[in-house]
Amino acid sequence: MEFIQTREPNIKKPIIIAAMQDMGNVGSIVINFINQSLKTESFRTAKVSFPTYVIDNGGSIDLPNESWDYKYTDDLIIFGGGKGQPQNNNELNLLCQDVIDVAKKYSAKFIYTLGGFHTNRILKNEPKTYVTTTTFVW
Repeated sequence: MEFIQTREPNIKKPIIIAAMQDMGNVGSIVINFINQSLKTESFRTAKVSFPTYVIDNGGSIDLPNESWDYKYTDDLIIFGGGKGQPQNNNELNLLCQDVIDVAKKYSAKFIYTLGGFHTNRILKNEPKTYVTTTTFVW
């Protein structure tokens, strides 16, 4: 993984919202909606070190741009959206650790994570929302 800091935002004790692509792409949909609604600005990018696939254009190939952005506005940091998924546990751990490192650097108040998960249960027209919390003192 490569982490590229492009600017230093002037934020103090932000709230962080983080999500990756997931089941049903819920995480990316929410992150993209927040970024568009709040007109956030990018300040850091996480990129994979090498492509995990190629795009066949019938005679030529393109490499995908698999990356995830950190964006900010008004003491809020948004991480995620983007394209692709971490390809192994090490990449996932590096991404998660970087979110924690950014939270520490800016003295974040909270880190909220979100996403969808697959279930075989039939919900009919009554989807469910599950919430879990943890408390950890740094």
